Amino acid sequence: MTDPDTPETPPPPKKPAARKPAATRKPAASRKPAAAASAAAGADAAAGSTDKVARLADEALAAGAGLTGSETGRKVVDAAGQIFDTAEELVGKALDSDVGRKVTATAEELHRKALDTEVGRKVADTAGELADKAKASEAGETARKIWNTPLGRNVGVGAGAGAVLGLVVPGLGSMVGALVGGGIGYLATLARKSKNG
Repeated sequence: MTDPDTPETPPPPKKPAARKPAATRKPAASRKPAAAASAAAGADAAAGSTDKVARLADEALAAGAGLTGSETGRKVVDAAGQIFDTAEELVGKALDSDVGRKVTATAEELHRKALDTEVGRKVADTAGELADKAKASEAGETARKIWNTPLGRNVGVGAGAGAVLGLVVPGLGSMVGALVGGGIGYLATLARKSKNG
């Protein structure tokens, strides 16, 4: 029983945790600073993700290689390759034509006029900052690695061209155009890979 007039005694203080014996600790020289360790881990992760992107692209192409196993599949893949090559050639010719040069010059003139305004400069600065942040992000790094593969580049170009075409063709829509264009880019990559071995 405790007496109400007697104050309670505080519990004894806890002992601090004992240090590891010197024999089990790493020497100070062998311990990496946190910044160096995280930089090394980041470099390893970047190299690993490049390998992963290339491996996934190769796996996607290997999965589609079965399409070339039949005569019909080979014809479809070859046709997609020809469509892709023809589309690249037509875009080049369109840009080199008088109309293409006029459209390009008009677009450049509008761009220059837009940048001459205060709002245009603010928009351009904000867009530049956002683009820099996106490039520096992990997703931006992964996108760049994907774009550097032939498969990623062909699918991206095909999807972009398909989206633009989808805006022009009534009833198609940019999403459907992008899907079809990306698919043609994939098949074009298969066609090029099957021709090259």
